[in-house]
Amino acid sequence: MAVELTFREGWRKWLSKQWTRKCYMAVSLSLFLFLGAIYIVTFLGRILPADGKDGWVAPLRAAFAAVYGLAMSSYFAAHILDPGSVPDRWRKFVASCRGDLSVVVSKEEWQPRQVTHCRRCSTSRPERTHHCSFCGACRLRYDHHCPWIDNCVGF
Repeated sequence: MAVELTFREGWRKWLSKQWTRKCYMAVSLSLFLFLGAIYIVTFLGRILPADGKDGWVAPLRAAFAAVYGLAMSSYFAAHILDPGSVPDRWRKFVASCRGDLSVVVSKEEWQPRQVTHCRRCSTSRPERTHHCSFCGACRLRYDHHCPWIDNCVGF
């Protein structure tokens, strides 16, 4: 017997999920910024000059800025970009088949070359597509939902 949530309980559950997602993002961004500042202030600002290696500070600062910039851009790209939704091409293909396409019930094991039906989205989906309960959508080659980037991760 399924337990139905009242509006208030559903709202609390949604709000706690959103709050948790924002907390993970805040923690990961804070760690990025804190560790970058520690490296610049401690190592480049204090340790190298105290050791008499002032000539290394500028090249290491430039190298660190380049690597740090790439890391931050990769982090934001993983957070912002689409992790692989079911394309519109697939939906048009399924609509054009009009029942000629055999759709099977999804199981826990791998079903090669099988079109399955998502119970949550009520749509047909291609093989290796799974439903993400956090995002509420089917994702191609879905592996897990990462709370640190607040997005789905695939293979």
